[in-house]
Amino acid sequence: MSGANPIERVARYLNLLGKKFKWNKENQMFLVEEKIDDKKVEITVGFTKNWLYIRLNFGSIKNLPDNIKYKLFKRCLEINMEYAEVSFALDKEENLLSEEDILLEALTLDVFVEEYNAVLVSARIYDEELKPIISESKG
Repeated sequence: MSGANPIERVARYLNLLGKKFKWNKENQMFLVEEKIDDKKVEITVGFTKNWLYIRLNFGSIKNLPDNIKYKLFKRCLEINMEYAEVSFALDKEENLLSEEDILLEALTLDVFVEEYNAVLVSARIYDEELKPIISESKG
C-alpha cells in the first residue's frame, strides 16, 4: 500500500467526495453525515487490524417477534445474493446494518467509492424492502 496511512487516505477521499464528516478519535472512526431522501443518516467508516469497514445502522430488531425476524433475515440473505455489493448484517446488539469491507492493502479511491456507494444504495433497499417487513410487527 503506497501513500498516506489509511486514516489520512480516507479523510482525503471523503474531502474529494465533498462529504461532511468528523473523526471520532475515541472509537477510531469517521462519522459521515448523509442525507438520503430528505432523511439524515450517519455512516461510520472505521478500521480493524487489516480492514476498513463502512456501516449504516438501521436500528435494533431485538424486540421484533421471531416470525418477523425470520422473514427479515430471509429477505436480507436474498438481497445479499440479488444485489451486487449490497450486504446486510446483524451486530451483537441485534442492530441491523449495511456493511462493506475493504482490505487496507486494496484501499484506493475507486474501491472506496464503490463500497461507500453500496452502503448508500442499501438505504433505499432497506426502505423499500425491509422496512415494510419490520412494520408488519406494528400493524
